[in-house]
Amino acid sequence: AITDLHLPTTQWKVGGVPIISMMNMELRRGKEKAVIKKALVDLDGEPMKAFEAVRDSWKMNDCYRSPGPIQFKGHEWADAATITLSLELNGGNPILLRDANDPTNF
Repeated sequence: AITDLHLPTTQWKVGGVPIISMMNMELRRGKEKAVIKKALVDLDGEPMKAFEAVRDSWKMNDCYRSPGPIQFKGHEWADAATITLSLELNGGNPILLRDANDPTNF
């Protein structure tokens, strides 16, 4: 895990996180087992509604934006959170992950 991402890169701190701490414990065959929690799609959520609005045009056109990990340098969307987070947390408006006016924040 990397912490202090709001600081310049020279001040970031790196540490390890045990994978077991990121898992859920469930009773399976009478014993507690570490499992990956199921994450079902909320069919009534904002991300699904946004997808439904463009689904038909996506069948015929090559329209996409990378939903992948944060990119620290690059195109104009490199400093934006994923579309899903923007829809769930900010009404669909982009969420910038850094202050674009701060010259020390690379």
